[in-house]
Parts: sequence; structure tokens; C-alpha cells
Amino acid sequence: MNRHTDYQSQLETVDETHDFDAFISENFAAFSGNQNVHRWLDETEQKFKEFKISRNLRFQAIALLVEGEAKRKYIKVRKEIHSFDDFYEFLLLHFDADEKSVLSTDNSRLIHQPATLRSTSSVSFGATNLIGELPDNKLMSNTIDSSTFVLDETINDLRKAIGSDLIKNPKIFKGGKDDVNKWIDDIEHLLDVAHIPESSRLDLISYSLRGDALQWFKTSKSLFTSWKVFTSELKRAFTSSFHAELAFKKLESYNQGENQSIRNFFNEILKLCNEADATMSEATKLKNLLNKTKPTIQFEVRKKKPTTPTEFLEYAKDIEELFQLSNINNEDMKISNDENHKE
Repeated sequence: MNRHTDYQSQLETVDETHDFDAFISENFAAFSGNQNVHRWLDETEQKFKEFKISRNLRFQAIALLVEGEAKRKYIKVRKEIHSFDDFYEFLLLHFDADEKSVLSTDNSRLIHQPATLRSTSSVSFGATNLIGELPDNKLMSNTIDSSTFVLDETINDLRKAIGSDLIKNPKIFKGGKDDVNKWIDDIEHLLDVAHIPESSRLDLISYSLRGDALQWFKTSKSLFTSWKVFTSELKRAFTSSFHAELAFKKLESYNQGENQSIRNFFNEILKLCNEADATMSEATKLKNLLNKTKPTIQFEVRKKKPTTPTEFLEYAKDIEELFQLSNINNEDMKISNDENHKE
């Protein structure tokens, strides 16, 4: 009996006696996060082949193949891991030192734009250099430069933190029932705040994709010539064919809530308008805004005769604030009257 046959026999015996845990522990080295992930994956794959371990058993062995920091990271995302290939990808995403170095360099290049602090300790007046004797306008310039430098450094640190968080704690999209339009809006907001240019976004976005969405991305990646093409194709792939119809029905029945602010109402109506019909005219949007706001606000806004949604918001905000001020004054008067009656 050759070595492979012995291994197969041993594995079958282990499986039959429910001693799989012991078999894995004795024959495989656990990954803690400190080893070279490429080398560990290659060695583990080689052992799987030697022992002729099936893909199903490889998946069952995952929890036994990690320890320390690697296990803590794995536990956080284990519900998203459905195969050993998913686990393989998880390790590369979190422990591939080379890739992390590239990303760190990219983030530094894309996000960090250091401000230049001009030295004003030496000021030249013709042929004379005066050290430490700065005129008022130079002192003011020095103060402004220093403040700008600190502010720029703070903004750069914030951008780097956001960029790093996009990789460590990505905003996940899996497809299925996930709202693709909302996810794109949210992820683009984060990318904009982090000042990550569109030319680099496709290199980072796979960190935020899982399941069907990630598989789709891998299959279609060659088609994505730009970020705009990617978002357009993503919407086409994961938007229900009835999405526009559902949005239209929701728009028909939507009305401003009793305690809903005019700005929130405005944003929700425009969102539904765009989802129901991306080519909807400004006039139709304005009509929806006027018809669905509170009757008290609607009456006052119509007096102003707005011609665009922007004008509607401007007028409606002023009216809302006047109503709020009036309510506060009425409440103060009521309290004052109550106190007078008590006296």
C-alpha cells in the first residue's frame, strides 16, 4: 500500500470515528497571522492534496486552521464564508503584506497631500536680513500659514483614516435583496470624502463586494473601463426589473409625515422621483413636492409660486421655520398665562 493510500485510509477512519479535529490538529499548522500567508496557503493546499481531502472537508476544517489574531478576524466574518475559496480570499485580503503595502502606498499617494509651511523666521528687506523681527503683516501671514498647515494635516489624517477603514471595514454589497442604489450612494460618498479619484476606485471596490456581487465583479471585470461604467453595469445587474414600478407606486402614496422635516421630505421625494423615472422633468418633480407636502406648508408655498424644486425647498424651509418660531412663542405665552393664573 503506497503513502497516498495510507493517507486516504487514515482519513476515512478519522471521518468515521468523528475524530476529524484531532487529525487536522496533528497534521496541519494553524495560521495566526504572523506567518507569510502565501507560503502557508501553498503548504496547506499541498497537504490537502496529499491527504486527498475533499472540498467539503476543507471547508469544515477552517475553524481549526486559524488561531490568535487570524481567528478573531475570521470569527467576525465567518457567516460570509461559504467555501474554502472564500476563506482563501479572506486571508489574502487581511494578511497579504505585499498587497497591504501597495494599498498603503496608494492611499498615501491618493489621499495625503501635505501642506507646505513657509518659513518666515528670516525676512529680507533689501540688503538687510532681520532675524525674528517680523512686521505685523508677516506675523499675520505666519499665523495663517500655521493654522492652514494644522487644518490641512487634520484633513489629510481624516482622509487617510477613511481610506484605511474602507479596506478594513468595507461597506458590504452582496447582491440579492441589498439595495444597489443606496449602496452606490453610500460608497461614493465615502470615496468622495476620502478624495479617492475615480481612476483608483476600481482597484479598491472588490473589498466591499461579497457573494454574488463579488462573483459578478470577477467575471465582468474586463468590461469596467471606468468607475461610471462599473456603477452603471452594477445597477443593471442587481436592480429588479420592477424597481421603477415599485418606486412609482411608493411615490404615489408618499406624503410628508407629521414630524418629518421639509429637507428630509424633499430628499425622499426626489429620490423616489429619480428611481421611478430617471428622466423625470423638473416640473413633474415640483408637482410631486407641492402635492405631497403638509397642507399648511403647501398653501403658503403655493403663494410664492416656485418654478423649480430648489425654489420649493427654499420657500418651504422659511415657512417651516416661521411655523416653528410661532409655536415656540405660543408655548411661551401659554406658560406665562398659566403662571399668572397661579398667582
